[in-house]
Amino acid sequence: ATFPVPPSYHRHGSRAIVLWLGSLPFVMEGLGCHPLQTAVAVMCTTFLLLGIDQIAIEVEQPLDVLPLHEFARGMSNDVHDVLEAWTTMP
Repeated sequence: ATFPVPPSYHRHGSRAIVLWLGSLPFVMEGLGCHPLQTAVAVMCTTFLLLGIDQIAIEVEQPLDVLPLHEFARGMSNDVHDVLEAWTTMP
């Protein structure tokens, strides 16, 4: 069985990713990379890592993404219709 990651763990991991991504341009500048090369590398790395982080959120908390309120409302309406049909039977 799998259990979702507690929100505090995920927030800590997300903050660590943001700090790492924030320091990346300074490290690349220290290595002597061209500013355009630094910008492209930081944008690509940020896109990939934040995308993976968002996918992790959706995988760990699938109920936040699914339209459960609409599903429950439809089920409730179906039950109500069945009960009405049952009470009007001869």
